[in-house]
This record gives sequence, C-alpha cells and structure tokens, in this order.
Amino acid sequence: MPTFSQVRPPATDEQLAALEARIGYPLPEAYRTFLRTTNGGRPNPIVFSIKGKWITEGHVNVFSSVDPADPHHYIHRDLDIFGDEIPATMLPIANDPGGNLICLSLAGETTGQIFFWDHDTSEDDDPFSWCAPDLATFLANLTPENLDV
Repeated sequence: MPTFSQVRPPATDEQLAALEARIGYPLPEAYRTFLRTTNGGRPNPIVFSIKGKWITEGHVNVFSSVDPADPHHYIHRDLDIFGDEIPATMLPIANDPGGNLICLSLAGETTGQIFFWDHDTSEDDDPFSWCAPDLATFLANLTPENLDV
C-alpha cells in the first residue's frame, strides 16, 4: 500500500453527505473509508497500469479531497471544471501531472471500478481506459517510478 503526504483532515459525515448529494450517487464504501482516513494527498509510489489503446501506464499526481480548505485539490472544484466533460457516473478522484483524471465509476456494471480519463482523446474514441476493479486494488498495485529509463 502506498504512503501519502499532504493529506487533509479526515472527511466528516457532513462532507461525505454533501458530495453524495451533489453527485446523486452513493459513494462506494471503500472510497468513503479512504476519505475518512486519507482524504486526498500525494501517494508514494505513483505509477499505475492502464488497459488503454495507446497508454499503458500513468502517474498519480494527487488524490482530491472533500476538504474545502484545499482549494487546488478539492473534489467539488474538479466537478465544476470537468462536469461537462465526463459523465455524471464517473467521479474524478485524482489527477495525473498532465491534467488527466483517475475516476471512480459510480453506477452500472462498473460501479467501484477505477478508470483513466485522457483529455487528449479524439471525439471518435472513448476517453476512458480501465485501470482496476476497485480502489483497494488500484492503491495496492501502485509501483515506483522507473527513473533509469
């Protein structure tokens, strides 16, 4: 499991309820637990696998929090910015250094699964690529960056 730096205070029940009210879906229990303990921050290690057409790995920059005192990595800010670009069933929970998103699926057969959203995808292609069956697996599979390349 990764360690985290720059974490925020644990999410409160009120913050979690406000996020669920805004998105219109219940948060998967694993993500609720993550917000109650880590509530955002920078993971170490940072590399994750992507089952995409062009990209096979990504790097987590920072996980968003539900703490309004964290204006740059506040999940409601991410929803304001990307709400018109991603479906309501995908919750942006983290980003990469290039401004792409790591999203949590909130509905359907993919509920709880983790996807990578590539903002440079053409309109004809699906911008989402599968990463992990759930948040715990995504976090457990993070690996160190190979700086020898």
